[in-house]
Amino acid sequence: MHIYLTDTLESPNLAPPGFAYAPLFHRKLAEENERARRVKARMPILVCIGNPPYFRQVIEASDVGVERQGGWVRRGDRGDDGILRDFLRDVPGVHAKNLYNLYVYFWRWALWKVFESTPGRGVVSFITASSYLRGPGFAGMRRFMRETLDDLWILDLGGENRGARQSENVFAIQTPVAIAIGVRYDDPDLATPARVHYGRLAGPREAKFEALRTIRRFADVPWQQCFSGWTQPFLPESEADFFSWPLLTDLFPWQHSGVQFKRTWPIAPDREILDERWKALISAPANARASLFRGESRPE
Repeated sequence: MHIYLTDTLESPNLAPPGFAYAPLFHRKLAEENERARRVKARMPILVCIGNPPYFRQVIEASDVGVERQGGWVRRGDRGDDGILRDFLRDVPGVHAKNLYNLYVYFWRWALWKVFESTPGRGVVSFITASSYLRGPGFAGMRRFMRETLDDLWILDLGGENRGARQSENVFAIQTPVAIAIGVRYDDPDLATPARVHYGRLAGPREAKFEALRTIRRFADVPWQQCFSGWTQPFLPESEADFFSWPLLTDLFPWQHSGVQFKRTWPIAPDREILDERWKALISAPANARASLFRGESRPE
């Protein structure tokens, strides 16, 4: 087996700066990184499988010099044009920020490596956060996956621990997750969207583990066919009247995420307390108001 310690999201085309002058202590790591780069650039990969990290980086206005994640996938070799651009199609600007997540970068990298760098058949299977199944910010990602794949199976494991309808997660995290298996059998058919199949495991964590242990083949899961529209959610299709109604975003094309205080003190349990807080702010000297605000809002 060839096992490499490297940064997957680094460029497959350019060696890291300073490789030729790495000190002796770091030279082995630099050489290993270079071998991994050659694999990324040249070696055909039939299957990419894993549990990549998921984390949406939020950079505060005060975080000067913090490097944005995403590496080559986000910025390319020139620093301004990565392959992530294919996921940014069809995305309303207010929702684009949700794409800047580590698991999204790894999805884009895997689709590139298996199906684009050396075109042909292959399989990509990840367990990741499941926000891409339905979120409006992932419309372009869903379009690209439907263009690239022939079949996509989604096994939704739930696990939302922050909303009103909570369920136990298979991991010790708050984010719901899903297993995806994407397959392409030959050259892509860009005119026909991939067939998307959806299954869901509900119940407590141990029940989900037990159900996963019993799955040996695709036929062991009661799959439902999903919507076939290029950007539609990876969710089961339904004939209910609700799904024939126009979308609110079609009726009201201007969208905004609403009031975002980014702090809790402007919200009060009753009017009297809120009045006191606002009076304290208004009566304070101008040079003291920033401290009362507890920091400036970060740019989106």
